[in-house]
Order: sequence, then C-alpha cells, then structure tokens
Amino acid sequence: MIYIVDDRPTLYFEGVEELATGTVDDSVWAQYCSDRNAWKIENGKFTVLKSQAALTADRLRERRRRECFSVVDRGAMWYGRLTNEQKTQLSAWYTAWLDAPETGAAPEKPDWLDISSE
Repeated sequence: MIYIVDDRPTLYFEGVEELATGTVDDSVWAQYCSDRNAWKIENGKFTVLKSQAALTADRLRERRRRECFSVVDRGAMWYGRLTNEQKTQLSAWYTAWLDAPETGAAPEKPDWLDISSE
C-alpha cells in the first residue's frame, strides 16, 4: 500500500495511517510510478491521467527505440550481407515493432539477429 501524505506518495512508516489523506494499491502504483505524467495527486487523492493501455504503448515505444531502431537503421553494407530469408524476417520483425503500441505486444527478435548484431 502506498499512502498519500502532504500530496506525495509515501511508503509505510509507523503512524502513516493517521497522516495519510488517501492510499494507492501496490498493483496500481507499480503500473504508474515510472511515469510521472500518468498520475497526479490533488487534494490528497490519487488520480490516473493515462490509461494502462497508454502506459503499455509508451513502454513499447521506448523499447522499440532501444531494441529495434538501432538494428534497422544500419547501413547498406550490413543489409547487403543478409540473405533474402533474413531480409524477409527482418522486415516482418520491424513491421511488428511499428505495430507494437497498438497490439500491446513486443515481437520476438529473429534468432540470427543476436548473432549478427554482435
């Protein structure tokens, strides 16, 4: 349980119940705590500003930026070494990443990509 004290999220401490103006369930807090723009506390009450689907989409966009774009933004020399099958798999993987915020799922990286990206 996260307690709201002086309009701030606060962990448990002795006597916190008497000071708290509200609470947030741990499972809800776990979803929202990493994105300060996803919630606010006003008048001692926790208010959600983004849906869980929007949070998931944001996380997937960040993962896509880290995991996908560094691969697909490589030069012609790297692409020229790929087989036609690898190019097809890479294209499907890239398309799945582009769709990930809407589908809510991150695609599995082709096995060969781990080897060739080292």
